[in-house]
Parts: sequence; C-alpha cells; structure tokens
Amino acid sequence: MTNIEHREKVIYEGQASYIINSKEHAVGRVAITEESVIFHSYHVTMNQASLEIRREDIDEVEKLKTIRLIPNKLKIILKNGEKYTFMTWDQEKMYMLLMDSR
Repeated sequence: MTNIEHREKVIYEGQASYIINSKEHAVGRVAITEESVIFHSYHVTMNQASLEIRREDIDEVEKLKTIRLIPNKLKIILKNGEKYTFMTWDQEKMYMLLMDSR
C-alpha cells in the first residue's frame, strides 16, 4: 500500500470507505496490522480522513448490510464507546481477521 506507512506487519490491505456520517464517506485504503486498523483516504477525494484504531481498544465488531441486502459494512466499536463504520467488499475477511485476535 503506497500511501500508508506501516510500523507493524500488515496482514490485510485493501480498498474501503470510511463512513463519516450518513451523508459523508471517505474513500481510501485500509490496512489491518498485528496491532492496528489504519485508514487513509485517497488524496483526490473530497472528504479526507485518516485514522488508526488500536486493536487492543476494540470491544466489538459487527457485520452490517447496505439497504438490508448487501453484506458490505463493518462497524468497529471501541471500549470507550466510539464507533467506526467501513464499507468494503472484503467484509468477511476483515471480520475474521479482527475476530481472530480476540
């Protein structure tokens, strides 16, 4: 992944949208490392976002569907109650990798 600098071993990387709210998404790249979930939006998109979620801070991961039909969303809920939702075609793979460390 060219636009994400990694400090740990990457176990997954791919394209995703970070859902900021019901009207705003940031399209970019997501990486799952041994320690973190890292997202950086593409520089050419209107909505810019970068975030890093420590895996040790994750309390729960939920699989969601778009319009109750398409299984392509993941909601990450942190121990402090913060929530981050991503849209990805690799929902199952990302879910399994995040649940594997629990």
